[in-house]
Amino acid sequence: MKKTFLPPSFKEKYERIMGAEADTFFDYCQKKIPKSLWVNSLKTTPKKMTEQLEREGWELKELFHENAFSVSGVQKPGNNELFRNGLFNLQEKASMIPALALNPRKGDRVLDATAAPGNKTLQLSCLMEGKGEIIATEKNVTRFRSLRFN
Repeated sequence: MKKTFLPPSFKEKYERIMGAEADTFFDYCQKKIPKSLWVNSLKTTPKKMTEQLEREGWELKELFHENAFSVSGVQKPGNNELFRNGLFNLQEKASMIPALALNPRKGDRVLDATAAPGNKTLQLSCLMEGKGEIIATEKNVTRFRSLRFN
């Protein structure tokens, strides 16, 4: 497996901070993060999505929410037609936590101040069951395009 490049300045900085634990820290920095996804429950159900993806050879394991799954058994999940049609988003597990912690309800008004690429915005919409208002902003114009698409 190809290792992630760590710039010398990054390594020098964190060697000072981490001391004897620096090598362990660098090893973790270079590990691939397991793939995970969030089902767009405004377009499909988690049950339908998992059944369809499992027929295609995907291995899915429900995480801490009915829409959240770890993914294995597929190399490029972003090439899947269901992804391109917006039925699920690829999202790191840690990035799913803020919307779940906020716990928005139907009819709420939510501000997503750094919204691009839009995964958490979609997640908020699903948690609100498509009923409410989300104000999604992004100051980076390049990133805004992905937010608009999502």
